[in-house]
Amino acid sequence: MEELELEVVRDAKNNMITICFIENIDPLGVHTGDSFCSAPMLTISKEVQDRLQRTSIIVLLNQLELLAVQMFNLLMIQ
Repeated sequence: MEELELEVVRDAKNNMITICFIENIDPLGVHTGDSFCSAPMLTISKEVQDRLQRTSIIVLLNQLELLAVQMFNLLMIQ
């Protein structure tokens, strides 16, 4: 498993942009704030990054009252 993060911004008109794709380099279990990270993701394919982005946007669309920067921590099982 690998921990990945996306930072997505959404405004009041539902405009969204992913501002950062982060790949945690340390093993799973090391707190994100303490782990070595890479931005952009270095070993994650473009296809997987696109799928993660679509998933994060779907989550945001279901959070109707959230207007802020949202960080999504995702676990990727290979």
